[in-house]
Amino acid sequence: MAGLIALNLLWRTVRYALAMPIWGDEAFIIMNVIHRDFAGLIAPLEYGQVAGLLFMWGEEAVARLLGYSEWALRLPPFVCGVLSMLAFWRLARATLGQRAALLAVGFLAAAYYPVRHAAEVKPYAGDLLASIVLLWLAWMVYGRMWSTGKPFGLRPFPTTSGPMPPGKNRQKPEARRQKQRKEKQRALLESSGTRPTGKPSGLRPVPTTSGPMPPGKNRQKAEARRQKQRKEKQRALLESSGTRPTDKPFGRRPSGETVEQLSSRAVERNAGGGCCSGTSSGLPMPPGALRARTVEPVNSRSVGRDAWTWGLLIVFAAASVWASYPVVFVAGGVGLLLTALLMRQRSVHVAAGWLAYGICVGASFVAMYLLYAKPHTAAGWVPDHPETVAIWSPGFPPLREPWRMPVWLLDVHTGNMLAYPVGGKHGGSALTFIFVVLGVTALWRNRRDLLVLLLGPPAFTFVAAAMGRYPYGISARFTLHMAPTICLLAGVGLLVALRLVLRRRCAADGVRVAAIVLAVIAAVGIVRDVVKPYKTPSDRENRRVLAWLAAESRPSDAWISFNVPDPETTRGDDLYLRGGNGARHRYYLHRLAPGPLYWAPPFDALPPVAEGHRTWLIVYRDERAPFPEDRLTRYIEGLEQQAGSHATHRFTLDARKGEYVEIYAFGKPPGV
Repeated sequence: MAGLIALNLLWRTVRYALAMPIWGDEAFIIMNVIHRDFAGLIAPLEYGQVAGLLFMWGEEAVARLLGYSEWALRLPPFVCGVLSMLAFWRLARATLGQRAALLAVGFLAAAYYPVRHAAEVKPYAGDLLASIVLLWLAWMVYGRMWSTGKPFGLRPFPTTSGPMPPGKNRQKPEARRQKQRKEKQRALLESSGTRPTGKPSGLRPVPTTSGPMPPGKNRQKAEARRQKQRKEKQRALLESSGTRPTDKPFGRRPSGETVEQLSSRAVERNAGGGCCSGTSSGLPMPPGALRARTVEPVNSRSVGRDAWTWGLLIVFAAASVWASYPVVFVAGGVGLLLTALLMRQRSVHVAAGWLAYGICVGASFVAMYLLYAKPHTAAGWVPDHPETVAIWSPGFPPLREPWRMPVWLLDVHTGNMLAYPVGGKHGGSALTFIFVVLGVTALWRNRRDLLVLLLGPPAFTFVAAAMGRYPYGISARFTLHMAPTICLLAGVGLLVALRLVLRRRCAADGVRVAAIVLAVIAAVGIVRDVVKPYKTPSDRENRRVLAWLAAESRPSDAWISFNVPDPETTRGDDLYLRGGNGARHRYYLHRLAPGPLYWAPPFDALPPVAEGHRTWLIVYRDERAPFPEDRLTRYIEGLEQQAGSHATHRFTLDARKGEYVEIYAFGKPPGV
C-alpha cells in the first residue's frame, strides 16, 4: 500500500512540476483572480463561472503571495490532491480490511482524473478532499457512538459457532444451541436403538460439531478440530465482507482493559493493518457486524472526546459547503447515517449531536446559497444556450421518457463517472461497475451502516440531477466527490471477485497481482504526462508563440491586443466569442507582456514610441465566431500612419479549427 501511495504522490508531483499550459477552463477562473480582490470575488464571476467562495479566496491569496505563474495558481489544488490521497488511505484503513483497503487505495492511486484535476486551477480537487475528510469524520463519530450503543443494520452472525450478542440476548442463543445439540444427540441415540439416558454400544463418535465428544485425548482433539473449523468459517465470512477477523469473541474483553487498550492491542496483533478491527488513532474501532464489540464506561473523559469528535464533524461540514458545492451531497449522506444511528440508540448525546449537525450544516448551506451561490448561478446558468444543453442535458435523467431510464442508468454507470482506474464513455467503465455492484452486495450482507454512508452522496446527486440542478454521470470531474464511494466499493468488489474466481489460498496472490497491475497503470500515467505535457497542441503553441514574442520585446515596447474583453467594442474583436481559447490567450497576454498592455485603444490614447522601440499588434483568430476583417484592416492602417511600416508574423495553433496568432511589428528593431 505504501508503494501505491508513493507512486501516486510521485505522479502528482511530476504533473505539477511540468507546469502544463493553462487551458480554457482554468483561464476562466484565473481571469477573475487577476482582475478582482477578495470582496470582488463575492459578486458573480466572469465567464459565468461557479466555484466555491473559499476556493476563490484561496486562489486570490496565493496569487498575491506568489504571483500568477502556472505553479503558483495550481498550488492550492495540488495541496488538496496530496492531502486527498493521504486522507483516503486513512479512510480505507478505518472502514475496510487490509486487502480490500489495499485494492481501494490502488483504484484511487492509479486513476487519471484525480491526478489531473489536482494540477488544474479548478475546484474539483477541493471537492475530493472535502468529501474524503467528511466521510472519515463521520465514520469516527459513528465509531465513538457505536462503542457505547448498538450497531445499526447488522444481522446476527450466520453460524452457530460465531460471536454471540452481549447481555441478556447472549443467554437466549446459547440456550437455543444447547437445546439443538441435545435434540440432535437424542435423535442419533434413538436411531441406534439405545435409550436417551443410556450409552450407545459399539458406536463411534458422531462426526458433528454439535454432538457428544469422545472422552480422553480424543475429546481434546475433537475440540481443537471444532475450534479450528469455527475460526476458518468465521475468517472466510469476515474476508468476504472486506474485514479482518479479531481474536476476541463478540462482547468479551478482559476486565480492566479500556477500549483504547483493546484497539492498540488489535493493531499490534495485526501488524498495523488498519481496518475494521482497529484504528491507529486509539479511538473506538469503527462498527461492523463481524468484529469484537466493546463497551466503554461512560465518564467525563469519554463524553469530552465524543463532544470533540462531534464538534469537528459539524464545523468541517458547515465550512466545507462554502468551499465546494457538491460536498453538500456528501453531507446529506452523513446525515442519513447519523439519523439511522439516532433511531437505533435513542440516546440524549446522539440526539444532541444529530440536531446540532442538522441545524449548523443546514443553516450554513442556506446562507451560502442565498448570499453567494444563487446570484452566481443566476448570472452564469443559461439553460437554453446550445453549449449548456449539449454539455449538461446528458447528465439529467429522462424522467419524462421513463422507457429510456434503464438505458440511461446503464450508460452513466458504465461511463466516465466510474473511470477508476481507467475507463471511458458508453460502457468503457463496465468492469469497474461490476466490481462496484459486487462491493455493494458484499456490504449489504453485514456492513449496511457503511453502505448507507457510501451510497448517500450518489443518491443525493441523483436527486439533484432529477431536479435539473446538477449533472449526474456525464464526467468524472463533476462527480469527483463520489470517488471515495466508487473506489471503496470497487476495492471490496474486486476482492470478492478474486475469491470467486480463485481458490482461497490463491486469493492473496491475486490481490498482489492486482496491486501490481494498478501500480503499472500509475507508472504509465507518469510516462504519458512526461511525453505529452499539455492538454491540447493549441494550448502549447499559444504559450510558445507569446513566450517568443516576450523574448523579442523590450520592456518599453507596447503590446496591443486586437481582441478585447468588451462585447461593446467598435474597434477590436470580442474576445468572449472565442470561449475558453480566447480566455487562455488573454491570460498569457497578462502573464508574459514585458511592458504596457493595451486592448485596441484609440490611436490618440497610445503613447509615442521612442526610437529603437516597437509596437506589437497581436491578433488571435479561430472559427468559433466570425472574425471582423474590416475592423482589423482599418486598425492596421491607422497604426501605420502613427508608427510606420510593419512586419507580419503568422503562427498556426490548430489548422483544423482555424486557430492562428498574427503578430504585426510596427517600427524598427533596435540597432537598425
